[in-house]
Amino acid sequence: MFIPQNPLLEPQLSEPALRALLEHSTGTLAQATRPSCIAHKHSTVQWTAEKWDQQMAQRADIFDEAALADQFNYDDYLRDGYAILKGIMTPQAIEDWTTAV
Repeated sequence: MFIPQNPLLEPQLSEPALRALLEHSTGTLAQATRPSCIAHKHSTVQWTAEKWDQQMAQRADIFDEAALADQFNYDDYLRDGYAILKGIMTPQAIEDWTTAV
């Protein structure tokens, strides 16, 4: 079975049109991803490197990677188009999501 790869994930883009997307300002994309009804001043497209660094410093795992790896079967996923995984969220993620709800 052939699964096409996302060309934007390739190490080097050979297609000039795709390279152009990544070499220019993201201002137009940012406006398209942040409709005027959204209260946030900036979309993530407009974040500075410092904002991304801050986000990464506060990042926490939401999945138990070992539990996920034990259950995930790539061939089944390709055949079925979905995967059902049980008990893979970390206790902290469950608590945080429950509190948010």
